[in-house]
Amino acid sequence: MPVKVGDAIRRMRGRLRKSQREFSEMLGSQRNSISRYEADLVQPSLPVLWKLYHMAEKDEKETFETAIREQIGTDLVGTPARITMPMAHIRDLVVFQDRLAALDAWNPGKRRDFHAFLGAVLDVVTTARSIDSSIPELLRLWRDCAQNRDASAAFRRAVEYLRVSLVLPASVKSTGQPNPKA
Repeated sequence: MPVKVGDAIRRMRGRLRKSQREFSEMLGSQRNSISRYEADLVQPSLPVLWKLYHMAEKDEKETFETAIREQIGTDLVGTPARITMPMAHIRDLVVFQDRLAALDAWNPGKRRDFHAFLGAVLDVVTTARSIDSSIPELLRLWRDCAQNRDASAAFRRAVEYLRVSLVLPASVKSTGQPNPKA
């Protein structure tokens, strides 16, 4: 029978001989969060699960790995799901999602855009395709020029041009008809 996350947290805290306050400081959480985690009333955030995974002994890791995979899958799909990518990719995703959460706190209301962006990045990462050097350069330009309205308009025009010149011809070649959904 799989160990519940709350039980695994309680066991780990006991193994480390830490009070809930001390353990919460180690995780960067509030003290009352630890009692709610241990009672399985609240699921720890992805960054907290990641810290727990790395603090876990070998026999404790599976519980936290499963929780991480389920949380990422649910975040991406919107319904309970579990992703199966290698943990090295998950590490990158956790770091990325942590940065997105910080950005979300700074710029509330844009979460839907972040999920779409995260989904596109995840597609690239999980297909193991090599990434053309122009992609990181485009992202750097977007980051550096995000507040410039002219730059935003240029990025939208560039995407529309790529969609028309790359996606539509590919759909016509495969079906003989333009694909309006492309």
